[in-house]
Amino acid sequence: MNSTLAAVSILVLFANPSPAADPPPAPPPKVYGGEKLPLLVDGGMVKNGKEGAMVRTIRFGAPGVWYLWIKASADGPHGGVLTWDLDGVQKLHSGRSRMLIPPYAKGQWLNVSMQPKHKASVHVDDPGEHLLTLKSVEGDVKVDRIALTLYFSAKPLGETLDHTNDPGGGRAVFPMGDRTQDGFRKGWASPAIKATRSFYVDAEHGDDSATGMSASTAWRTLGRVNGVTFLPGDAILLKRGGAWAEGLAPHGSGTRSSPISIGAYGPEGGDRPQIDGINHPGVWLRDQDWWTVQDLEVTSDPTYGKPGISIESVEGRPQPTGFHVYNVIACDNGGAGIRAGPTGDKDNGCDGVWIENCLAYGNGGDGIGMHGNDQVGCRNGVIKYCTAWENRGTGGIYMSGGQNGLIDHCVGYNNIVINIWCWNAINVTMRHCEAWRGHEADAGGFDIDWSCEACTMEDCYSHHNEGVGYLMQGSGWIQYRGYPMESRYNIMRYCISEHDSPPIGLVETFEYGKVYNNLAIARGPKGTALSIGGWPEKPLDWYNDAG
Repeated sequence: MNSTLAAVSILVLFANPSPAADPPPAPPPKVYGGEKLPLLVDGGMVKNGKEGAMVRTIRFGAPGVWYLWIKASADGPHGGVLTWDLDGVQKLHSGRSRMLIPPYAKGQWLNVSMQPKHKASVHVDDPGEHLLTLKSVEGDVKVDRIALTLYFSAKPLGETLDHTNDPGGGRAVFPMGDRTQDGFRKGWASPAIKATRSFYVDAEHGDDSATGMSASTAWRTLGRVNGVTFLPGDAILLKRGGAWAEGLAPHGSGTRSSPISIGAYGPEGGDRPQIDGINHPGVWLRDQDWWTVQDLEVTSDPTYGKPGISIESVEGRPQPTGFHVYNVIACDNGGAGIRAGPTGDKDNGCDGVWIENCLAYGNGGDGIGMHGNDQVGCRNGVIKYCTAWENRGTGGIYMSGGQNGLIDHCVGYNNIVINIWCWNAINVTMRHCEAWRGHEADAGGFDIDWSCEACTMEDCYSHHNEGVGYLMQGSGWIQYRGYPMESRYNIMRYCISEHDSPPIGLVETFEYGKVYNNLAIARGPKGTALSIGGWPEKPLDWYNDAG
């Protein structure tokens, strides 16, 4: 009986073990953020290797581009190289996503990436809490402090940044207004491709010796595609999730009723096929007609200055006609994100280019641009529901040298020169668009510029630009390729400007124009709502040289 009791006792002991102590809860992460700029973040050591990441939780009050300043030190002859991301995502692929910490740097503010002229930045889609991560890919770096700001032209000022002239008044939160336009829509679906023949390309499992006529017999490289002349009604389909380090430059032309298409195949919702053209455009169509390009991500090495998508006319040839670009992301290119235009000084550009639901950012040239060499050059162009940010060319979204153009429901921000504009054009309309945080150069929201006739800005919203919100401008007395530089018969109406500098600017010759039914909210108690001015005098030989 004693042994039985002992056995029962043992069973009881095992059936009712003493509870283990719960581990102490992890302390909540410190959240950095506030109502004023810059957002100042504590630093720390960033060691080279997987274990050396520094993570900070930051509450961002506004969407868009936030410029990243790092006050850092690096001992040793080689210094250090830092990378960064937001919520595990770095939107750029090149040296623009890295920052050099100079050898023997001692606590100096740095904000320029390893790609010349491109500042370090992160992009916030939605305000709220996000994780900023710094990693080292070379050397150990001591980060003394991090500063994040919306203001491109901020300058170091001791332990913080100078925001004296910030159009947002040094605020980390600024109202977007209920007139915010759509721009690029993440969930938008491109039109279905209807093809008579389809050619498949699989970067991982394809075989260039196969027929390419089915997913199971797909080609592997874009070089294989570039060696084929395609016929009207053909489709080139790249597998979703695939990546190619070579440009796509197929041959052939479609027709109005049977265009040639470039698109994607694979599970819906999968990653776009990614094309890195390296030293060539990602997609290059030259002297061809009737093509559709959709559902891709295109990039190229910024060192070579090439665009993501290039639709080109060739001097002495008929004007290329009939192009549609849908749902493309064009980022981190050396040239423009998406460009349609001439290769020389005498050809006219393209006719009938339609660009819809595209996103262009971080490019060395324009975000999205259509170009011709005179006022009737790039004709009948449409740019709809597109967004362009942080592009360093002549504009975010830009039509120059063209006739009968439309820029509709587009968004441009943090671009240099002008966010959305037209130049040397006839009958171009910008409507239902938004432009904000323009910086450097002309630093503005919208513009009808030199040699424009019968162009319109209407129902647009400009705010928080470092320069003018809306500009209407002509150059004076000189001629340009046979066309007067004066701008004539242009209209601005039903537009809103908030905290631009100034909201509306009229410069030099703008004959027979109309500006009416607009709302201008000037910056500061003594701000100017409407500015009218002219060019300073230039020597006579300047006009002779110009033309």
